[in-house]
Formats: sequence, C-alpha cells, structure tokens
Amino acid sequence: MEVAYKGRDNRVDLQCLADGRPIDPTSLSSTTVVLVGATTITIDSGTSPSAFDWSRGNGIVSLDLSGVPVGQYSARLILFAPSYPRGLVWDDPIPIVVRQV
Repeated sequence: MEVAYKGRDNRVDLQCLADGRPIDPTSLSSTTVVLVGATTITIDSGTSPSAFDWSRGNGIVSLDLSGVPVGQYSARLILFAPSYPRGLVWDDPIPIVVRQV
C-alpha cells in the first residue's frame, strides 16, 4: 500500500516498465490517475501538470497527491500516447491511503 499525506510534500512513486524496460515518458501525450474511494477523483496532467513528475528517470512517475481528501483509494494510472489515444490502463489497481498528520 502506498501512503500520501494531505497537504504535505510526500509523493507516491510508481515505476512503469514495459517488457522489463522503463517506459519513455517523452512518448506520452498525457497521464491520468483515477482514485476510487468514497468518491472518485481524476487527476490529469493536462490540467494538473505538477501532480506528475517524471524527472527521476527510469520510468518512475512521482505523484503529488497532497490535495486529495483523506481516505483509502484504489488508483489506476492511465497513460496516453499517439499509439494509444484512448488511454492504456497501466497494471493492477494500486492501493493508496491519504492520511492527515
């Protein structure tokens, strides 16, 4: 389970591998994370670019979930690129809990 904290700088890091190799984020047109809990929250890189940081390299995306309400979520990462314009759901759901300190 991944943990984030409301209003804090803690980030959730996810590594995206295809056939054992890190994906190239420069090939992506956008990234979305859908968090399903008591409510469903969608965060998209087009409207919230700072929520997605690919700068660590090696296919790692660092998610800023500091604005997400406290709760337990099942998250889905969706990657968009010219080769999959309707989006590619990445891997299994990711359990994430957002806590208040």
